[in-house]
Amino acid sequence: SLGQRIALTSAVSLVVAMLVGVVSVTRMNVMAESTRQIVSDAIPVNNAARDLLLQVVNEETGVRGYVSTGDEKFLEPLTEGRKAIQEDVKFLEGRYDGHPIMKALIEDKVKPGLAEVDAFFDQLIAKVKDGKQQEAVGNLGDGKSRMDDFRKAMDEVFVDTEKLVADDQQESEAAYTAAVRMILLLGGIGVVATIVASLSLSR
Repeated sequence: SLGQRIALTSAVSLVVAMLVGVVSVTRMNVMAESTRQIVSDAIPVNNAARDLLLQVVNEETGVRGYVSTGDEKFLEPLTEGRKAIQEDVKFLEGRYDGHPIMKALIEDKVKPGLAEVDAFFDQLIAKVKDGKQQEAVGNLGDGKSRMDDFRKAMDEVFVDTEKLVADDQQESEAAYTAAVRMILLLGGIGVVATIVASLSLSR
């Protein structure tokens, strides 16, 4: 009957609209979660890792200045840097559960490398304070290999942390693309179903 056909057309349109809504909400949730991961985890982790290296470089600059001049004002970056490094390491340790690769790199390479660099800096400072400034100046180059090893370890960490950001961004983009495709598909099905139902009503 005419009433049944109208009801069928309405039902088809309603089902399609509901499906579009469900797909949209589902995909939006995926995008929102990916964005949350980027903002609350991936980017802060990457920033903390990069700040850790920056602080060590600042320490090196300060120690070189102190060894060269004997002026203790150059030790300020060392003092401030070590505090910042402790905070960075503590922050990264708090994210170990979700980042096993980063955890292994920091525990096996970064921390030991950091300990070696700090010990070397302390040796240079001690020599200057003991009146052996020229000897300390002559030893400055001995720290290059330690710093190079530390930078290499941090580069490995950066590869992992930047991959986190890239993966979350890719997941968000994939969810958006899938949502658009599904909505277009369901919309097309809905249009076709409505046309077919309308044609059947005209008979």
